Amino acid sequence: MENEIGSLETGKKADLIVVDLDAPHAVPLCNLYSQIVCALKVSDVRTVAIGGRTVMENRRALALDESAILAQARTYASQVKKSLAAPAQ
Repeated sequence: MENEIGSLETGKKADLIVVDLDAPHAVPLCNLYSQIVCALKVSDVRTVAIGGRTVMENRRALALDESAILAQARTYASQVKKSLAAPAQ
């Protein structure tokens, strides 16, 4: 599979994240790997590429219709509220 993966080159598949290392909880940076595992948060992720396709850029989802997802979540919340308010039978 080395022709498809294993390095960042044109034509190869890649999963990549870009993280913000300037937040107070990310300083000082002594060991990058330890920092990613122990100190960074999901909110520090700025950009994500999966299979070479950018799905999030500058903390904005590109592959999802955020407004449609939020509208559906509100519909579900309304249905749950109604079901909880219904008298037990």
